Amino acid sequence: MIRYGRFRGVRLHSLGLAAVALVAPLGCSSGAGSPGTAGLAGSSASSSGNAGGPSTSFGGSQSSEGAAAGSGGAAAAVGGAGAGNAGGVAVAGGGGTSSSNAGSGGSGNQAGSGGSGNQAGAAPLGAVSYRQTFDALSPGLWKKNLDGAKIKAHPENAQVTAACGPDGSSCYRVVYRAADGIHKQPPSSPVFATTGSVIDWAASDADHTNTATDVTQANIHIDGSTDGASSASAKAVPSEAYTLSYDLYFEPGFDFAKGGKLPGLAAGEFDSGCSEEGSSKRQPTNWSERLMWRANGRVQLYSYDQSRASGSCGVEVTIDQQAGDPEFELPGTIPADDKFRFEAGTWYSIRLSVRVNDNDSVKYRMDGNTPVLDAFGQLQPVSGNGEVSLAIKPADARPARLLVFRDVALRDECNGPCPSTVPNSKETWVTGIFFSTFFGGNETKRTTCVDVASSTLQVVVPAQPPSYPGLTQDLFDTLCASQKKTAIYPKLTWNPQTPSAARFDNFEVREGYTSAAP
Repeated sequence: MIRYGRFRGVRLHSLGLAAVALVAPLGCSSGAGSPGTAGLAGSSASSSGNAGGPSTSFGGSQSSEGAAAGSGGAAAAVGGAGAGNAGGVAVAGGGGTSSSNAGSGGSGNQAGSGGSGNQAGAAPLGAVSYRQTFDALSPGLWKKNLDGAKIKAHPENAQVTAACGPDGSSCYRVVYRAADGIHKQPPSSPVFATTGSVIDWAASDADHTNTATDVTQANIHIDGSTDGASSASAKAVPSEAYTLSYDLYFEPGFDFAKGGKLPGLAAGEFDSGCSEEGSSKRQPTNWSERLMWRANGRVQLYSYDQSRASGSCGVEVTIDQQAGDPEFELPGTIPADDKFRFEAGTWYSIRLSVRVNDNDSVKYRMDGNTPVLDAFGQLQPVSGNGEVSLAIKPADARPARLLVFRDVALRDECNGPCPSTVPNSKETWVTGIFFSTFFGGNETKRTTCVDVASSTLQVVVPAQPPSYPGLTQDLFDTLCASQKKTAIYPKLTWNPQTPSAARFDNFEVREGYTSAAP
């Protein structure tokens, strides 16, 4: 059972984050150190060169990366919780200066080098492996695994719609809140369930939802369909590297509220939903990479990879986030800055590129020569040689953004030292478009754990435990621990307060990986 959990910030355990840069003229990249990993050397942080002559669209051939030298960059190498783990985050800037700071308990840290191209040339993207436009489809439900129970209960909320695309074409339109109220399945009731002697949150199912709006979610097989009229899943055609692009539009008046999810890519079995309530640990063959919007339209890459701790949500990194920024902005109060935000009434070209890691590249958290096990007694991966890039290009005159994760362990089939024949199962490759979109956040958990009426925007007032057999105060506090974060503003709801809809069009997947400038 997939549990649709609320968002939670998770510190970067292992992912190498290339700082988000204004594309033209700057680009930057780094390899981040891995906390608590003895003897694992992160790569030096440095600003990367611009892509040489990137194409004007995300489709087609891309020129090699790193062809031109970057124009300087300040890099801060951040050590982790164990000895000998160097690395950091590169930040685009002028002057080519660098600095380094040891993290808590970390001893080895490297300064990044500023101003040099550090990307090897990337091969051009291959042929189209999947394409979905909507002109050939009749208005109504999209029969590509997106006509599940929650959508069928409110079919008016997710429709192939005429004349709504960027060029007047048909598109896929999702209404998260209709004008006459929020259309969604009821929340699970009771909110707790007992299995054996274990009390836990009741899981969402086909007839209930715990998110703020109904979940539109499916893993659409990349199946070779390129006519734009695919209507049923064929056999997947996995690849070790695929690049997804699509067009996205938030309709005027869109209320971003606290946040929501957007489509990405996944393995044959995706990971989704937070598992801190005690469900099974992350699965070594499952992963997903999605986008999220946050308050005021801020944008995140949301990674369910192997580095996330068992019992946690995905790893979040916000575009243009800087040290000292609040974890989340106050919804409806937009600071006077130039940080990148989705804006209603503008089309965006989204490009998400994923290359899975080799299974024998996975490194684990160590204490000296001893692996550090998690609460489930399992090894804790912290890095691999996978890579993910996210590029966003607005249709208006605003600069595009590029964000790159390096040293990512998307999969871990060996779960320790690999045998002489290293496994490489295709179900762990990039297999599907993870079409995922809804507001949330788990609204039911939040309102169960927090006295919303008494809380303020800055102060969480815990709720009293409901009457449930065997539910003690200590257990209630444990189950609610992650719901009491002041950073996500307990006084405010995940639900949009005004009618809000988004449009999706021109889904395309090409063979290969790229982190070229958009």
